[in-house]
Amino acid sequence: MSILPYQSANTALNNLAEADFENISVIMNETDKARSLADDSGPLRGVDANHLPPALKKYGISDNTVASVQDALQKGSVLIAFVTIPASVDAANEMLRDAGATQTEII
Repeated sequence: MSILPYQSANTALNNLAEADFENISVIMNETDKARSLADDSGPLRGVDANHLPPALKKYGISDNTVASVQDALQKGSVLIAFVTIPASVDAANEMLRDAGATQTEII
């Protein structure tokens, strides 16, 4: 799960797709804008920004991190979440950081 500036989200999603990462959730305060970036096929499928806190808590995300994510979304950032195998975590994190991720958390 990563938080990125909106301007960087498309680059991150393209890089992830080129590396064969699939089933990615994209969440923003503006659901239509999020759907224009990616299909709703990842681990947070069907969850919008308003219903995100309980979904994140279900994955064991702390209250502080949930609040931080909500704050970032309110400021126009994008949440990207997807499932990968342990061997690919470092590569995924590097791609996200290279694209401007300001917060990354493995869940």
